[in-house]
Amino acid sequence: MSDIPHNTEAEECVIGSMLLNNQGIEALSESMVSTDFYTTGHGLLFDTIVSMYTHGIKADVVTVTNALSQGGVLDQVGDRSTLAKLVSNTPSAMSARHYAGIVLDLSLRRRLMAEANELAHQARDMTLDVSDVLESHQSLVATLGSTLIDHEPDDIAVEDFMKLPKDKMSPWVVHGIIRRRHKVIIVGNEGSGKSWLCRFIAICAAYGIQPFRHDLVKPVRTLIVDAENPEDALYDSFEAILRKVTDFNPQSETVNRLWHRPQGMNLRNRVDLAELENVIRIRRPDLVCLGPLYAVYENSSKDFGWETAAREVQGVLKKLMVRYDFALMIEDHAPQADGAGKRVMRPYGSSFWRRWPDIGIGMEPLGSGDEESDSAFKLTRWRGDRVVTDWPKYIERGTVTNSPWPFLGRWE
Repeated sequence: MSDIPHNTEAEECVIGSMLLNNQGIEALSESMVSTDFYTTGHGLLFDTIVSMYTHGIKADVVTVTNALSQGGVLDQVGDRSTLAKLVSNTPSAMSARHYAGIVLDLSLRRRLMAEANELAHQARDMTLDVSDVLESHQSLVATLGSTLIDHEPDDIAVEDFMKLPKDKMSPWVVHGIIRRRHKVIIVGNEGSGKSWLCRFIAICAAYGIQPFRHDLVKPVRTLIVDAENPEDALYDSFEAILRKVTDFNPQSETVNRLWHRPQGMNLRNRVDLAELENVIRIRRPDLVCLGPLYAVYENSSKDFGWETAAREVQGVLKKLMVRYDFALMIEDHAPQADGAGKRVMRPYGSSFWRRWPDIGIGMEPLGSGDEESDSAFKLTRWRGDRVVTDWPKYIERGTVTNSPWPFLGRWE
């Protein structure tokens, strides 16, 4: 038996746990990498399962075996019966963290041994300066507890990066309004119509209409996640929007979906988050419109202010955006009025929300005081745009302007 520290059974149980319970894959992938496995085949299985999960593909005995076979690497892990044996020999997927702890402990021991051997080799080399050797190993030992990544880095020369087609990097999901994997947060007073505006943009996008220029563009799949409004309010807004949109462009090759949770949700809760991810995973929207923001997560008594909750929710939303490759539009209420009686057009709660989106828009009513309009708004910015967009400077309700369009945009 090899004197190199390893535990084949623990490695097999980590892989078996991942196949039995895909929900545990993300947590394991954040603490382990393939080089933590002593057996090369187990490392290959780990990378394959994580890659499939990241791309929204269910990882089980059949799908992983098929992926390995198509990649011509099945023989590196065994045969078609290998994965079934791993699953059947895993006592419990609930013990995945325990198995992973054993694998990580032994991985660190192997790294310590390798470093000790290299130190001994260099200590015997009289051509080396002993101070340089000591300094080099002191800095390396200080990082031994971190995860070891042992493959060719995926960096790229700036010159090569500039040769990549720009329109493929973050293509427009709604032309001039939002790009893929980008984030927009729209803030306004209660009843200002920010929810209507988000629904209007989503439905126009599904019917292939640029919402403010009214140009015909490529339709995209959209998902409206409403965490507050009653059914009758949704019905009235959809009726008004669809009346014009379907008349202007009745053909739509894509689907606009509604996921209704009027009781709200808490994306810090694993069940609520899993429910949302399930909808996104199956429907594969190009654009998700979510809101209101304050109704999709809760603050805990253990948190210090809103900062912890905001950072956590931003993290899970960003992972969903990258994993399923969609753009995200969020609507939220502005905070209460300041000492001067004026409401600041920025998200309610943590300051983390102010710097998170790529575009931050405030629906500021035109006029002032009692003369403020509930039908015409200036679209202000509470943060600088990260990209050049074509949002109008002003929007007006169509009901006031006698237009069949629910919203009209003005750039001057």
